[in-house]
Amino acid sequence: MKSALTKNWLAKLASLLAAYAIWYVIKEHINESGNEKASTEKVKDNELLQRKLQELYLLQEKINNRMDAAPPPKARIVPEEEAPTEP
Repeated sequence: MKSALTKNWLAKLASLLAAYAIWYVIKEHINESGNEKASTEKVKDNELLQRKLQELYLLQEKINNRMDAAPPPKARIVPEEEAPTEP
């Protein structure tokens, strides 16, 4: 393992530095251009989420009101029929 790391270490270090630089540039570019767009999308997403949650709460309230209004039907006992006897 030691020999794999020590061979061509200058090229490996340069590759690592280039990869870091590319990552940093991409990260900064996304933050600059996407800030305004991302914030408006987040606001729209939050508004949609709030509307959907409100719809869900209304549906839950309707279901609960129906359950409270009429009690469920009770089970009734059905007498067993007399089975025909075989001769």
